[in-house]
Amino acid sequence: TNDVINKLTVLGTILVPMNVITGLWGMNVEVPGQHASGLDWFFGIVGGMFFLGAVLYIYMR
Repeated sequence: TNDVINKLTVLGTILVPMNVITGLWGMNVEVPGQHASGLDWFFGIVGGMFFLGAVLYIYMR
């Protein structure tokens, strides 16, 4: 049962941020970087999320 909970936690950790990011584009609100010409801001945010996740993973291990 502990293995199942661990796998569900990892799955939720991966899926929840993706749902939040894609949910922003489904709403009629101003999205950060919406009027920017390039995608540098987007990859910066995603890279920051991956970096934070890696740091938290290493710290919590």
